[in-house]
Amino acid sequence: MRRIAFAVLWLLPACAAGDESLVEIKAKIARYEKRLASAQGFDWTTHNELRHLYGAIDGRKSLHHSDIILEHSLMDDYILNVLSGWTIEKDPEIAIAALEHAADPDFKYVHAACLLKAGDLLARAGRRSEAKAYYERVARDPDERLGAYSSAAILRSARLRTPLRLLFDWLGAAGLASTVALLLFLVYALRARERLRRRLSNAARALGPRRCFDVCWRANDTHGGFFPWNGAGVLLAHRGRPVLFTESGERWFEEGSLLAWKGRHRGLCWFAVEGPSGSHYFAADPGVIPFGSESSTRRLLERLQEDLSATATGRGAGLSL
Repeated sequence: MRRIAFAVLWLLPACAAGDESLVEIKAKIARYEKRLASAQGFDWTTHNELRHLYGAIDGRKSLHHSDIILEHSLMDDYILNVLSGWTIEKDPEIAIAALEHAADPDFKYVHAACLLKAGDLLARAGRRSEAKAYYERVARDPDERLGAYSSAAILRSARLRTPLRLLFDWLGAAGLASTVALLLFLVYALRARERLRRRLSNAARALGPRRCFDVCWRANDTHGGFFPWNGAGVLLAHRGRPVLFTESGERWFEEGSLLAWKGRHRGLCWFAVEGPSGSHYFAADPGVIPFGSESSTRRLLERLQEDLSATATGRGAGLSL
């Protein structure tokens, strides 16, 4: 494979020279060298012409001009295609071998660009570990002049990491284990709330067919420990009064109790049922992660208000989910 790439890489300049004689090539080189000497700043076109002409008579001088171009033009597509023998799109396997061969350490920018491009082709083929090895060869180069290429290598290497790998690198083994344990606990707590609400909904059917709303609740602006609520429950409307079913029993709110939106507190959005004996606060269950819930809590409040109005006027017997 590498012999094929070598042949493609080094026969191309000779072919590119066409039928020009050595004398003609040298005359052109002299003209372009003179133009380059009088140029102010970087001249891509002149360097590329010299790269092309020297390719027929002096490979290292040709690489020198490729190196200058890649110094000023990061990952220049045209030069990298030339160095790969124009195989990057046609045959990535040959291109990788050709770029590896062209990555002469004496030409720092050629070396870095070829390795990065080879890494890109490997990454595109799903060979992530091989791509990472190419990127790390560039990232580890101590030459400060290669700052842009080193940064590009570090960024490419980071993109190869899976989200789990990134999380592991950020948290470390102990932190990742703690995160997994926390997620398992949150899932377990959600399942426990769901089992409790199924039991409470069955108990609430004794009041007749009513819509039951799954809620998290806290009493008198207090809450428990880890979660921003005291418990899970089922809230419904019966004869114009809110009724809360919890693990410890039923809570019948006074007639004329007010419903009021309270906004966000400890990550959740709440509304309150306010009466003479105090206030209870309610939020729609947020699921596994105890944050958010504004839209679902607002929708719950609106439906509860509808049910309270309907049951107060005697039209609530037919309410159902």
